[in-house]
Amino acid sequence: MFNLFEITSYLICKRNITQIDSKEYVDWAVKLLENGYDSDNLIILAGLDYSDTEERLKYFNKSLEDLKIQNPNINNEVLSDFAHQLANNVIEGIETPEKGFKIMYDLVIASDYSSKYLQFMDLDEEIESLKYSEHPIYNIVLNNDNKNELIVNEFRLFLQNEPVYMDFRELAYCQHCKQSMKPYLKKHWSIFKAKSYYYYTCSLCGSKDLVHGTSQKGRELILQIKN
Repeated sequence: MFNLFEITSYLICKRNITQIDSKEYVDWAVKLLENGYDSDNLIILAGLDYSDTEERLKYFNKSLEDLKIQNPNINNEVLSDFAHQLANNVIEGIETPEKGFKIMYDLVIASDYSSKYLQFMDLDEEIESLKYSEHPIYNIVLNNDNKNELIVNEFRLFLQNEPVYMDFRELAYCQHCKQSMKPYLKKHWSIFKAKSYYYYTCSLCGSKDLVHGTSQKGRELILQIKN
């Protein structure tokens, strides 16, 4: 179903967060005309297939005035709504995984690195490491052939986490007691190495058999319990 406010807010927020192709303004105008909206500026904008960005932006802003739509202030609520729509667009194929992932990376910065989105930055670092033949630390199954699949899955996990929001970085799944919890950092003294070292254990049963929420596998297991 066509929703004027939703698609317009998405485009405006996208423009304020990241770099976009101004042809998207033209596509927006065409979609509005197809759905019964009409104004002189909208008609002009819809015909600017071969114009420059400055002219397209000029008539986009004029069209917003015609429709009495104001640019929203970019706050946490607006970013959350945008991220939700972006995730759906990637999953549905409206945005490509690569493009959607780049937008989400820019959104992390726009949110002042909110923990709600940091898993996308973590995945970006691991994808970047593939360029230098380095092995991923958290998502060990990641490779150049399946990176788009993992990107789409990350957006799916984001939507699943949204209703109950958890900071995955602080959590782990225990494969012994089948529970999720905040793991306990334990200190151990090694007689053979004559030094101490630290490791994480389940804060419920003490097991070291953990899958951390920093990996997609860990997030999937944690969400299975919470949902």
